[in-house]
Amino acid sequence: MKLFTLLAAAVMAQDDPTTARPASTAAPTTEEADPGPPLWDGNASDMTCGQQFGGFWKETPRLENFVNKTCTIAGPNIKYKYAGGGAFITGLNTFTGYEGASSFVDVIVFYEQAFDENDENGDNSTCWLATVECEDSGFVPGVYFMETVNDYTHSKNGNYNLQISGVAAGDTITIDLQDDDGDFATQNISVGVFGTVKADADAWGGQYNDLGSFTIEVDGHFPFGDIFNVYVTQQPGETGVLNLWKSTVSV
Repeated sequence: MKLFTLLAAAVMAQDDPTTARPASTAAPTTEEADPGPPLWDGNASDMTCGQQFGGFWKETPRLENFVNKTCTIAGPNIKYKYAGGGAFITGLNTFTGYEGASSFVDVIVFYEQAFDENDENGDNSTCWLATVECEDSGFVPGVYFMETVNDYTHSKNGNYNLQISGVAAGDTITIDLQDDDGDFATQNISVGVFGTVKADADAWGGQYNDLGSFTIEVDGHFPFGDIFNVYVTQQPGETGVLNLWKSTVSV
């Protein structure tokens, strides 16, 4: 996944462990196990400071299993956020997990960060202030996107696999895709044999929509399992980054 490529690059820019940092993320003492790289400095305005919560940097995960829990990402100055481990987005800042599809908390946050006129030295005062907290909520019913974007550096004309929970045969799914600033123009919308896409048809019969809005009539004859998969491509003229936290899906 591209998230791990992005994270690896960010970790290389991490501060020396003795560098001053917020108390909650202080470097471990010699008596503590090294929890892996939880935060890093920014390199430039297009690779800002960031922080990881959980993940699998060591043999065991650092944070909890979030199946049948609701987790909230909170804090100021958050620019991008991504949640791995099979996180299903239930709100602008919340996610849940389902048995068989989800596992342990693995959240990455990138922060808004100002840089000098040479785009070299960043102001860390806006960094490392987020929190991730989970509470037992039980199974959360509903139709939700799994967070599968994982990277704000996707090349233009990038492909996305939208994985959706809570869909049943015969449903009509309504999807509205958004970037950070508004509509996310989409093309090559497909679902294979599992349904019929209702969008705009191009000259070759492909399905697209300039606003990222379309519906899918789910077929009742082909079982698709617990997760319904939709495939889309970013239109060449779309300059935004797909944001599934702001996008909506319903039946």
